[in-house]
Amino acid sequence: MHRFSRILLTAAALLAMPTAALAMTETVWNFLDGQVPGGDSWRYSGIDVPQTTPEGLRVTASNDDGSMLVDLALPHPTQVVYITLASRTDETAKFLWHRRADVPGNLLELPFTITGGGTEQTVALDLDPYPQWDARTDAIGLSFPQGSDVLLREIRFSHWNIFDQTMEVAKSFWIFPKFNPYNINFIWGPVITFNPVGTESIFSTLPPRGRSGMWLLYAALIVVAGGLIAYGIWKGKKQSLVVIFFLAYAAVWILFDVRMGAEILSYVKNDYDTYLSKPMGQRIFRTYLSFNDMMDRTAPWLEDVEELGVLRETSPIIAMTRYFSLPATVVEPDGPRPDVKLWLVYHRDDVTVDGEGRLTVGGVPWSAPGRIVEQLDTRAFLFRTTQQ
Repeated sequence: MHRFSRILLTAAALLAMPTAALAMTETVWNFLDGQVPGGDSWRYSGIDVPQTTPEGLRVTASNDDGSMLVDLALPHPTQVVYITLASRTDETAKFLWHRRADVPGNLLELPFTITGGGTEQTVALDLDPYPQWDARTDAIGLSFPQGSDVLLREIRFSHWNIFDQTMEVAKSFWIFPKFNPYNINFIWGPVITFNPVGTESIFSTLPPRGRSGMWLLYAALIVVAGGLIAYGIWKGKKQSLVVIFFLAYAAVWILFDVRMGAEILSYVKNDYDTYLSKPMGQRIFRTYLSFNDMMDRTAPWLEDVEELGVLRETSPIIAMTRYFSLPATVVEPDGPRPDVKLWLVYHRDDVTVDGEGRLTVGGVPWSAPGRIVEQLDTRAFLFRTTQQ
């Protein structure tokens, strides 16, 4: 009976261990109600004397760019730093840190944006992807530009356990980038992250914030090869182990192939959801947004014209416009063209229709009188002159 109880206790401990291990380790610095974690150890440069308030620590840099630094000795490594603050104006601040291996005073920095308006906001800085980051840094700080008036409310230093990190690796492995014209030049493959903040913003920048998932393939093959070699030395078997290794290699390869195929299918699904299944006037095609839809709506107006005048913003759409407009010729005049009957105005806020019904560019008439015959979107329209 005693032995059975020990078995039950051991099983319960093993079942409970992952749950406890999934907990995030976090250190919170609260600046509310006059508190200043770190106390007098903060070192200020270019910053007015900070004011403690019930709403947080008020930090101002009236005459110059300012910074505030403090030594750090946390009981755990840090992957993500959360900074909660408020500012009346938009600012570009910087998070500062010192690597233990660097000389004193040599600081690294990561810029971040503060949105004005005075409302509380939390900026999540995922430091995992940066090789310059020291997870056990011995000093951190903040830098604010001249004129800043910021209310600092909280700083949190977060670290996830190995179980949580494994879950984020699995989740990020199956996250696909959105289709872009540059995809053919940047074949990222799977990108993995190790915390929820990194997973959420994985493809928000170029290059992606994360590590290549190919390391999973290499690691799996190394582990399998090492295990088979050790087993072969122990048992004295070799030939069958080679077969097992190549079977393991094939299994991992198939996993990656399935992942790549799923990425292509995700583009197909997105095209169906945003373009193929939508009625005309609501279709969005990848990074071209509503352009393809607009050209389909333009086609009936091209049947009796030889030229299509285009007034556009700086964008690469002109080549596609020429293709969709055939056999009509696309012209981009650099001056008035009253002989052009049909005009496509695409995202040009300086183009309007004057009181006489003419297209004007910066107030200068460019067309014969006419009217807008098709509003393609909020900033694009077709203009047709009334001349015969």
